[in-house]
Amino acid sequence: MIDLDLELAAKIHYSFMPENHEDHQVDVNAKVRPLDVIGGDYCSMFRLGPQHLVFSICDAVGHGVASALFAARVNTFVLTHATPSTDPATLIRNLNEFLCQRLANYGMYSSFLTVLVDCERHTLSFAGAAHPPGILYRRSTREVVPLGSQTSLLGFSHPLRPDFESRRLRYQPGDRLVLYTDGLVETRHSNNISRSLDRLFRFTHENHTMDNSRFTEALFRDFLNVRKQSDDVLALVVTFK
Repeated sequence: MIDLDLELAAKIHYSFMPENHEDHQVDVNAKVRPLDVIGGDYCSMFRLGPQHLVFSICDAVGHGVASALFAARVNTFVLTHATPSTDPATLIRNLNEFLCQRLANYGMYSSFLTVLVDCERHTLSFAGAAHPPGILYRRSTREVVPLGSQTSLLGFSHPLRPDFESRRLRYQPGDRLVLYTDGLVETRHSNNISRSLDRLFRFTHENHTMDNSRFTEALFRDFLNVRKQSDDVLALVVTFK
């Protein structure tokens, strides 16, 4: 029997995740399927003025309330510290320092990926901490560009490696950004992870003509219905307009 307080906590927690959204710049869909009632996968989207957006995704260790609180705290830090001039790597360095100072003794840590979008210049800057590679699908060239992480998990040690830097890419209208947690691609056998990533890249290419809603639903259907779910799963899909 599900604890009513836990069920209410889950409803509150996930109510702060992005709702499906469409405007003249982006079309956004987010979908989550926790392993238990509540989990540590979380994502966010918010504007920094009319021309800048921030997308972030986090996977905190574990599947319960503590993991959810940790992920929510990560999201709050981004919300209160990101600006249009924010460098994503600097944001991650500061976030990691905060987590190490406040929560180092609790055994909590997370992977994390953040993307700052400049809609006026059609650029995105990104940085990741041990998170599965995001995807930028270029419609004009049919190219799948991985957005890989450049540093280790957050909350383990401070400072992060000195050569950790953000990366920048250009995008065009019609391109698609796909962020997700490792529950989407992990299998019971770790040596199949690379195969699952290849399959995800291929899926993104083969289904690029789908609208966001259909793409997200198909993504969960194709990747989760073929095996028993073993982790929280979250995907954030953005199509640029």
